[in-house]
Amino acid sequence: MASQDGTAEILAVEAAREAALLNRDHAALRRLMSDDLSFTHGNGVVEDKETYLERVQAGEYRYLAIQRRDDFICVRGSLAVVTGHRSVKVHPPSEPAPVTVESQAVCVWAREPGGWRLLVYQGTFTAPPA
Repeated sequence: MASQDGTAEILAVEAAREAALLNRDHAALRRLMSDDLSFTHGNGVVEDKETYLERVQAGEYRYLAIQRRDDFICVRGSLAVVTGHRSVKVHPPSEPAPVTVESQAVCVWAREPGGWRLLVYQGTFTAPPA
């Protein structure tokens, strides 16, 4: 799975994280996230690893579909940055039906013992693509 610049490895962990979110695989999510995770939602809410995982497990964040586009990946040593557009269909418990959230995302991955772990996620709400 290793590529010369690490891009293939990062694409693989990004895909694994998305699959874990869609399948509500909490054990996989825990393995893919750094203990130092800082997760900033598009509305500005910031959560650490445990808070985010608790909310996913409680069903507060129910991911139904994730589409990515325009990804840019930069790997430098033990850090990797992924930026791109995300279209995420979620069903918040407070809403009667699923909603689609459009955002520009920045993900920072750190190579830690055992593999790549998500260190930072920052989402910024955007308008739907034209």
